[in-house]
Amino acid sequence: MSSSTVAITTANTGIDHADNITPGSLEAANQLLQHNHDKWHVMWDTVKAGGLHNHQVHYLLTDLALGASPEQIKIAFESNKGYQREIDAGDEKSKHVITSENFEEYLAHYEYYAPWLDFFQNEINQKGWQAVLGEYLFDETPRANDLLGRMFEGAIHPIIHLGFGVEFAQPAIIAEALAQAAIHRSQATSYLLRTQELASNHPAWTREKRLMDIFTAVRSNPFIKDAPVFAPGSWDRMGNFFPDLPQPLIEVTTSYTLNRSMGEDEVQLRTAEMIDVITWMASACQNPAKAAKFDFFLMHSVNCSIFLSVFARLDFLDEHTKFRLLEFKVRMGLVMYATQGFPELLTDEITTYKPRRGDQCMNWTEVIERAKNIPCDGHVVKFIRALHHGSIVCRPYEDSKDETIASKFPIKGTEMWLKIANMVLDSTEDYPGTYDKWMRGPGFDAAWDIVPDRK
Repeated sequence: MSSSTVAITTANTGIDHADNITPGSLEAANQLLQHNHDKWHVMWDTVKAGGLHNHQVHYLLTDLALGASPEQIKIAFESNKGYQREIDAGDEKSKHVITSENFEEYLAHYEYYAPWLDFFQNEINQKGWQAVLGEYLFDETPRANDLLGRMFEGAIHPIIHLGFGVEFAQPAIIAEALAQAAIHRSQATSYLLRTQELASNHPAWTREKRLMDIFTAVRSNPFIKDAPVFAPGSWDRMGNFFPDLPQPLIEVTTSYTLNRSMGEDEVQLRTAEMIDVITWMASACQNPAKAAKFDFFLMHSVNCSIFLSVFARLDFLDEHTKFRLLEFKVRMGLVMYATQGFPELLTDEITTYKPRRGDQCMNWTEVIERAKNIPCDGHVVKFIRALHHGSIVCRPYEDSKDETIASKFPIKGTEMWLKIANMVLDSTEDYPGTYDKWMRGPGFDAAWDIVPDRK
């Protein structure tokens, strides 16, 4: 398949998809995704101004996977069309040619997105997308390490974009993701590589270790919690705080070092554990005095989680790379939790939640249909699909008779996953603006001032 053509078929509709995807929906998605690929930049604002990302790929593919009609897919596209930026193919900078020799000169410059896209499309056409991902992300050369770190910049949007491209087997979208990573700055790289270096001093995890305990360790460590970098207002500094991360936090996050010798079963277990714990973290950080509300940045960590399942299923990736991706994802998730003020994680806020519509939570069919009709830029439906996926992949471990395994999973059973899904819909549906659907910094008291009191 050409790296400049979007061509989704019934054979590649994602790892979590509806059974009723119609030819009309496939046609609509392909047409609109091709328009997006040909015409629009992956950013609709500059990286320097905060990096506001084009979510059309995420939104349309998620809607398609959830069984949206052609009309729903077109509405999603049109509702986010007006603010997009053109690639500026006629601009002088768009005529530059990036090569292996001048590669580093063009990094972190959003205005060179078009040449970056051309570069990665040509590489994929010559070598295949699997080989290109190995060479430019996973081979642990200096260049690959740098670009992989950039994948975790911009509130982890590049790795989310890559996940969609890989999940739906679309070389054109994979090229977009690589180009998107290349135009981001590289502050996460030094942190992630530092944790990898320090990991050699940490014993690999035994089966008894639990990810949820690391969140407790981060929150309870005064040398981390009282660090100036995490003062109120730090939530809006995503990407700017890496040089100031306290060493105790780096040590704690590095302690998440997985045991490579335990093989594929351990990859699957730890992937499911990550999905469960990250979802618990993002959902349990509520304020008992306020209506339910989700944090914007922690929501991204959940939305990204499904793609670790995608990567874990790739035959061309070795187990070491799968473990490494999982470690990087979790270590970034821990930093994101810290920047949001170390909110207390209150499991009862999930288990006792009363849905706004009636006494019973909506089932998955109802939740998904409702989500597809909430105007947004794609974050809501991505959240819902990630939750649905989590409820499936985590269930065997949640129900395990081995308490060593079951105790790693704070979310228990379909009902609890559905309560979170209902919380997401209840807390976003009445807010027409994308910004107001989410809060920012749940660990800071002042951040809750914008949220209505609980009735």
